[in-house]
Amino acid sequence: MAGFVKIYESILDSSVWSESQPTRLVWITMLAMADQNGHVLASVGGLARRAVVSRDECEAALLVLSSPDDDDRSGVDEGRRIGSVPGGWNIINHSKYRELRTGSQIATAERVRRHRARNEQSVTGVTGNNVTPGNPQKQKQKQKQKQKEDHQQGATLPPDTGDRETICPLDILDRARGVGIFSELAKALNQSESSLIAEAENFAAYWLLGEGAGKKRRNWMAKLRQRLVDRAKEGNLPKQDPDVILWDTEAGKVIS
Repeated sequence: MAGFVKIYESILDSSVWSESQPTRLVWITMLAMADQNGHVLASVGGLARRAVVSRDECEAALLVLSSPDDDDRSGVDEGRRIGSVPGGWNIINHSKYRELRTGSQIATAERVRRHRARNEQSVTGVTGNNVTPGNPQKQKQKQKQKQKEDHQQGATLPPDTGDRETICPLDILDRARGVGIFSELAKALNQSESSLIAEAENFAAYWLLGEGAGKKRRNWMAKLRQRLVDRAKEGNLPKQDPDVILWDTEAGKVIS
């Protein structure tokens, strides 16, 4: 599926950025192809095609990335970046990169934490005159089960559900990118595609994790599009985080 991957700006200060252009292309391509466990499953020829380099250049890049690095700052496996696994390679420090968070991501996590804390208080702490006390543990279990079912439903909804009210689909950002909303609005509104994606992430965070979680609405794609248009006209689109670069995994280029 087409998409984008976040690459932190610190990569520009790493020793790999002093390597040849084919090596840099192969490394970024592997970061984009890696699954949640850091595995890159491909043949040398397939990886070369994805990175748009020759097979010889790809083999040379793999040798560099799998060799010790005298300038390594991580202290992990003598600075080797990849290791061989059946069917491909493993990015050795993948878990570290996955756990890195930007300031905006930390702020979002804190909002989610406060929202969950409020929910727990409302479930376990309400025993007023007009409320019949119940079993708090059972109430929490029912609430979690309902949220799980709602999210499972949201993950399988078609792109446009018309007049049907549903919760926000989990893959709304992938769907928006798949139908070209970000590139289309970037041209129409004269805005950077990265700032539109950042605002869409805020939209998804609110409706999937924040106070809007579990609430049902109609026409989610139209709702997201209108949110982006309104924010752009108000001049309130977020600025791109300077520590993050958005890499288009299909086009093989940085998203401006």
